[in-house]
Amino acid sequence: MPYGMYISAEGAQVQQRRLEVIANNLANVETAGFKRDTALFQARFAEAIQQGTDYPGSRTQNDVGGGVKIIDTQTDHSGSSLRETGTNT
Repeated sequence: MPYGMYISAEGAQVQQRRLEVIANNLANVETAGFKRDTALFQARFAEAIQQGTDYPGSRTQNDVGGGVKIIDTQTDHSGSSLRETGTNT
């Protein structure tokens, strides 16, 4: 697959995952005790530098640069306000 098409397809997959996280957050906004998730992204070239796989003159997909990948999905555990639900416990 040409590199440009690969980068475009990968970007579409990352955006799809981002939208899934947002949709989950919206679907559970009224759920008691729900904590929102955040998708974390990283540029592919920065990843190659951090891993030490960026060789001068190399033309692998990680070394050329461009594109993004999803690293992780983190849950926001920050405190929130309490509200009365009216449910007897």
